[in-house]
Amino acid sequence: CNPRRMKALSVAAFVLSLRKVSTLGILLRDAADKSVENVRPPPSLVPEAALLPTNFTWRALGLLTPGGNQHIPQYCGACYAFGAMHALQDRIKIARSFESPQQHTAPDYIAAVQVLLNCNERACSGGAASRAGGGG
Repeated sequence: CNPRRMKALSVAAFVLSLRKVSTLGILLRDAADKSVENVRPPPSLVPEAALLPTNFTWRALGLLTPGGNQHIPQYCGACYAFGAMHALQDRIKIARSFESPQQHTAPDYIAAVQVLLNCNERACSGGAASRAGGGG
């Protein structure tokens, strides 16, 4: 593996990613400008502002799972995998908490990041959370 080539490929991939994000932003902005009224929910589904909390976090309800550390036991460029799996763990815990709404608690569901790394040819060499589920 040639380090210079890897660096050049990484820079090229980063520039392409920025272009994708920029293009997506333009497309979304254009779509929003043209159809703002089509994306608003009907008034019957919008809660009264007085009923909404001034701030909210799932952490305050104890419904976020503990974060992982990609640098244990050694450095691994797998932040994409940790991020994707951590988001999945949190969504599952939040969904499970509604099974017993009186308690709003749920056991932690700890997804195996290593399984995701094993399924990715780049593994610890970087990746994208958006592709963790096979999409993108």
